[in-house]
Amino acid sequence: MTNKIAIHLCSTLLVAAALVGAASVLPAQNDVVSLWPNGAPGSENWTQKEAEYMAGPWKEVRNVVKPSITVYLPPSGQATGTAVVVAPGGAFTHLAWENEGTKVAEWLQSHGVAAFVLKYRLVDTGTDEEYAEAQAAMMNAMRNGSRGSGAPPSSPPTCYSRRHSEHG
Repeated sequence: MTNKIAIHLCSTLLVAAALVGAASVLPAQNDVVSLWPNGAPGSENWTQKEAEYMAGPWKEVRNVVKPSITVYLPPSGQATGTAVVVAPGGAFTHLAWENEGTKVAEWLQSHGVAAFVLKYRLVDTGTDEEYAEAQAAMMNAMRNGSRGSGAPPSSPPTCYSRRHSEHG
């Protein structure tokens, strides 16, 4: 890790610690704090467009290039002094933003815990049209792909995209 990155990470953690300390005097809020205001190291040339979409009843996010944290501070009378970073899952192709991120943070906040939902960088999953085609192909494979393969019908297919390997 370079000194510049280490210094930036330390300053980001100090800001987060200050926000936790301020939780006892600030009202509940959901501010978004950029982790790398001048671009995250290693992704300065990424051009994919961040997209939000619904996956059933839940909002998900893909193509994240600019990492951030969304701050959920409890009301001053409920603050316990505890803080948690919530990192929604999604196999680095998407973030289960609502059901594994904001809903968890809201629950923690309601129990006096300061929560910071991490929106981390993700691989490029293509345009909306490319993504829709990939989703349709995966659904088709899940419905029909196990025929004659010996795999149980409920086994999810494996997907590989050269686009994913371009980011290392």
